[in-house]
Amino acid sequence: MIKRIIKIGNSCGVALGATVLKRAGLKPGDRVNVAIHHSGALVLTALDRCPTAEEIEERIKRALSS
Repeated sequence: MIKRIIKIGNSCGVALGATVLKRAGLKPGDRVNVAIHHSGALVLTALDRCPTAEEIEERIKRALSS
């Protein structure tokens, strides 16, 4: 997926679409850690993320079926 850096006030950012946010389990206001690797790759990691009800249900199903 290719995105363009956009100006946001005195900063810059990347807009993430609804599909990306949903797949990552993120919503506006969630905190993420930004790591920069030696290769220049940026990695966003969700912080303080609570699992959704669906994720909890899926984990329970997997645990019971093992």
